[in-house]
Amino acid sequence: MEQEVNRSLDPLQTWHSAAAKSLPGLSTLVFNPDLVVVLAEGDPLRAEGIDTDRMEGQSLAEVLPETVWRQMENDFRRALEGTSVSMEMPVSDGNALYWVQVTPMRREERVIGGVISSHEVAQRMVAEDSLLTQAGTFEAAFNKAPIGMALLALDGSLIRVNASFCRLTGYSENELTHMKFPELVRAEDLEGDLKHALRLMSGEIDSYSVEKRYITKSGETTWVLQASSIVRDDEGNPIHIILQLQDFSEQKELRSELRRIAEHDALTGLANRRRFVSALEDQIERCRRYDEKAGLLMLDLDDFKVVNDTYGHSAGDALLWSFGSDLDKRLRRNDLVARLGGDEFTVLLVGSDEDKASRLASQLMEYFDSRDLDAGGVTVGCRASIGSIGLDSETESADKALMAVDHSMYAVKGKRKSR
Repeated sequence: MEQEVNRSLDPLQTWHSAAAKSLPGLSTLVFNPDLVVVLAEGDPLRAEGIDTDRMEGQSLAEVLPETVWRQMENDFRRALEGTSVSMEMPVSDGNALYWVQVTPMRREERVIGGVISSHEVAQRMVAEDSLLTQAGTFEAAFNKAPIGMALLALDGSLIRVNASFCRLTGYSENELTHMKFPELVRAEDLEGDLKHALRLMSGEIDSYSVEKRYITKSGETTWVLQASSIVRDDEGNPIHIILQLQDFSEQKELRSELRRIAEHDALTGLANRRRFVSALEDQIERCRRYDEKAGLLMLDLDDFKVVNDTYGHSAGDALLWSFGSDLDKRLRRNDLVARLGGDEFTVLLVGSDEDKASRLASQLMEYFDSRDLDAGGVTVGCRASIGSIGLDSETESADKALMAVDHSMYAVKGKRKSR
């Protein structure tokens, strides 16, 4: 579990490191399920004379003041159960008031640790007041916008959210304003987003848009199109980030379906020529660059025309579907099976070589020679001639590889006919 916490630190640490440059009053502690510190950083900790490097590896009970530990121990444990807690707390003998948040750290929707972050209430109010004191037109647009909108502090805290943002995530406004942005996003989507956020805070860009997955309160995942922009003060310092979210699930599903249609054979459901050639080109490139090896098969049903002429084209279509399905089941998951057209099929054997491809071709021919398949209510034999070649660093192109395996297949077919 501790290793999982450490693997999750990179995007979160990047976020807080960037935020610390703009918010000197920010401090962060990350702890594992044993309440042991695995990351400590921030000016407030150093201002208290604390060596943040030495805090790592120690328990929270050892590094926090006794009064703070007694007051917040239950909150730390609640974070490990998935609950966020926020509060105001005086530190430095009451000379400063800090806003403290304890939030869960998740990986693949499981809680694997917690994060304690704090910064001065005065600095939080700068971000909060900068928008609330603007003209009422912004306030009305924010509240009534049909898309989700949120005001995000540089430390990741959600300061304001509108009704559409609540509906999209399933959380109430009160729940969201006690959470942090990383809690809403799939861990694998967070790192790329944070790279854009760094450029945003540094002034390299003024806004960006990304497609990403949000985790709703029910634990479901929803795709959103997220637009982020930075708001700065009169001196150019970043104050907060404005998020705008649009539900992108239907468009994502439609795009996936269109891609599936474009890359799959309508009759058999296998990969079509377009997708197969693309995969073959990628494999040839890997063979050249990394000296990989692979195998390529070409299959052609013997006397397929007889089935069409005797039983009709619907029976022929049924036979092609049955053959493709049976072939796919007999291969490994990472091998790619495709129908090139008519009664020709091809297979890309990843991690194979010429000898293995040849042996597999012989085994498949022996299998299909003795196999009867359903052809729309009619049972017919399903002999197939199969050619094979190897792919390596000397393979020139996808076209030449397909020509070579096609010649191999016809040579096999000629030998089978002569027998």
